[in-house]
Amino acid sequence: MGVLSDRAVVITGAGRGLGRAYAEAAANEGARVVVNDIDAQAAEEVGAAIEAAGHVCSVHVGSVADWSSAQAMVEQCVGEFGRIDGLVNNAGDHYLTLPQEDEEDGIRQTVESNILGTMFPGIHAMRAMIDQGGGVIVNSTSAALCGMSMVASYGASKGAVTSLTYSWAIDLMKHGIRVNAISATALTRMVGHTLEHRDSPVTWPPEAMAPLVVYLLSDRSQGITGQAIRLWGGSLQLIGHPSVTPTLMDRESWTVEDLDAAFRGDLRDHLQPFGRDMAAYADSGMSAGPAQTPRDS
Repeated sequence: MGVLSDRAVVITGAGRGLGRAYAEAAANEGARVVVNDIDAQAAEEVGAAIEAAGHVCSVHVGSVADWSSAQAMVEQCVGEFGRIDGLVNNAGDHYLTLPQEDEEDGIRQTVESNILGTMFPGIHAMRAMIDQGGGVIVNSTSAALCGMSMVASYGASKGAVTSLTYSWAIDLMKHGIRVNAISATALTRMVGHTLEHRDSPVTWPPEAMAPLVVYLLSDRSQGITGQAIRLWGGSLQLIGHPSVTPTLMDRESWTVEDLDAAFRGDLRDHLQPFGRDMAAYADSGMSAGPAQTPRDS
């Protein structure tokens, strides 16, 4: 008996890479899995492999950034398996470009794949989970939300997904639905094309990330919700929750002169760090707190 025995789980973007690793790991732990991908051949191959291993699987082909397709995917899970216990929003897009060189098509594809492709399946899944009394949603984020060079659109989309995770966790807690986000990095096709631009030793396979997903889908993670969890090789980390600092200065009203004096004075020591790259503001003539430790994801 696996930790996901008899659970019904949908995994998006499961035709290859991390999604495939998640689907196979969930099936190995006893879950009945809906393998989703926009690539029919890839999805069918994964489904066939899961079934050949003696597990139960269903294949859904379609874009999770399409409202009707996302709804049909969830309905397929409920129709075939009687319920939906877990949703892993793995499907997404990634590309590198300097912000001034970004183009409409790339931005739209990133936003639709990463944000809408998380929201649409999540909304349909949570409706079914509310009716059945509980469930688990796992979203995909990235440390790029902290700010990294050449991934502004991607990082912004993952920041949106993480914010979405926090809000969903709050609203769905009373329905017994847990919502977390994971930042899991492995040597996949999507990551491979970025390595020439990064000094990052991404050598671990997708299978190394799968235990985190299985754990979050299982009852062993009861009580864990609203978290952004980062697995970087063997390093398990949490992405800090954004927060508003305590009031640093207080006046009845502010003028431009008052603000200038504040930022030139005591407030300067409280400027917040930003970015994953140590040289984010080196030689820029700008001031901020110390940059964070550089690592990709």
